[in-house]
Amino acid sequence: MKTIKRNLPLLLCILMLNCASRIKTKTLNDQNPFDYRTFAYLTDTDFNASTYNRELDSNLDESAIQQMKIRMNKLGFAMDSKNPDLVVFISNANSIGSNLQKDGTNSAASQSASSGMMPYSGSSSSTTTKRYTTTTSSTPTTRPFKNGNMVIEIFNAKTKALVWVGTAKNFKTDIAGQNLSVMMVDEIFNEFP
Repeated sequence: MKTIKRNLPLLLCILMLNCASRIKTKTLNDQNPFDYRTFAYLTDTDFNASTYNRELDSNLDESAIQQMKIRMNKLGFAMDSKNPDLVVFISNANSIGSNLQKDGTNSAASQSASSGMMPYSGSSSSTTTKRYTTTTSSTPTTRPFKNGNMVIEIFNAKTKALVWVGTAKNFKTDIAGQNLSVMMVDEIFNEFP
């Protein structure tokens, strides 16, 4: 019992870390992103995605792109689609899930009656009927959620070298909440150097 009490906080920390979304960022090649002044989203430029060994993400929400532009402006970068210092590329994958772990099961309970009204079965006289019920006592309250992953890469427009990368992995939000892609962009840019 003492071992369990002693290891419980450690187990809880491990569980929380494994269930939590992960935001990671990295500045590459000892380059300071603030040495640059202008940026552009890849599709706003004349650059080709294959130049950066990337493919365009056709599933990306326009709201995520707009949020990225807002965050870059707040960081002091000016947008310049003709001759940017930095080119931003975003890719993401989203899905909808549920925390349902065990379905309710239908069970048939035989009941016999000699006369009168049987619940859910109408009037009867000396018959055996089956009444179907759904057991929900073992079913947790389900709450659908959105789950997503996102990568934001910022390249030097001239050298095509990767300057900074931010990732959101296993990011979850309530299905009724705000746009998942916008939330991931915000969380990634909260970790911008």
